[in-house]
Amino acid sequence: MVESEAKTVQPFLHVSGNPIYFQQDWGTGIGGGLWSTGAALAKYFDTAHAAQQLLPSASSRKRTTTFLELGSGNGLLSVCWMAMLIQQTRMENEKEGGIPVYPNRHKVIVTDTVEHLSLIRQTLGANSHVVKDTQLEVHVQEHLWGNFVEDRDTSQDVVRGDDASLRLRLEQQTFDYIVGSDVAYRRELYEPLIASLQRFSHHGTVILLGCTMADTTPEFFDLLRDAGFVYTRLADHVMPPEYQGQQTFGIFIVRRRQRQQQQQQRNWNS
Repeated sequence: MVESEAKTVQPFLHVSGNPIYFQQDWGTGIGGGLWSTGAALAKYFDTAHAAQQLLPSASSRKRTTTFLELGSGNGLLSVCWMAMLIQQTRMENEKEGGIPVYPNRHKVIVTDTVEHLSLIRQTLGANSHVVKDTQLEVHVQEHLWGNFVEDRDTSQDVVRGDDASLRLRLEQQTFDYIVGSDVAYRRELYEPLIASLQRFSHHGTVILLGCTMADTTPEFFDLLRDAGFVYTRLADHVMPPEYQGQQTFGIFIVRRRQRQQQQQQRNWNS
């Protein structure tokens, strides 16, 4: 046997006990690497706090849950969220004696510019043990922030399932969860990014954004507020130990402004 064939590929990390495989590819562009907040979010998804806050509640388990990643680059964070979801599904099924508690498929749409889609599919393929769970319907799609006219039909990009009923138009969707890491890194991207957040969110949407202080100026947060959003930084004590005390970047929870918003934001950091 050739030595290289005998080597076991080591997981990049584990989320909810699931091994996650990932390799950076800077050749695809800046999205091909794992930046600071992407690494922090990936590790955060393996915490009990993330599982509590970023998975369907008991009251919503009988309907389809929808997840969108904006500016994914490499697909890693979507895989990490799916790993949390399927582990919760397994645990709930065991409590119910094997009876499925999630009767519907949960939709995951992973987006970026067209040059990054190949790497996203590569990451999803490397984690087929997560992606191909029967409860998941996963799509890969090009999306330019703020552009809602030329989004392509995803029927060519369905990762699991090829039935015509799975064909989606991204601009017609709203999502329960939206995630983006290191996405507000240039001033000219602020308004298009916020436009996509407005289009794809509803009043119950949880948005998780990773922002690096050197790249994301206070103007971005002013624009967020002007667009009808409220935000708070994820408390230090709920982050993985290696990211506590971090001063150069932060993970922000963003929601549409609504009644009782202050209480909802405080709950995130309890």
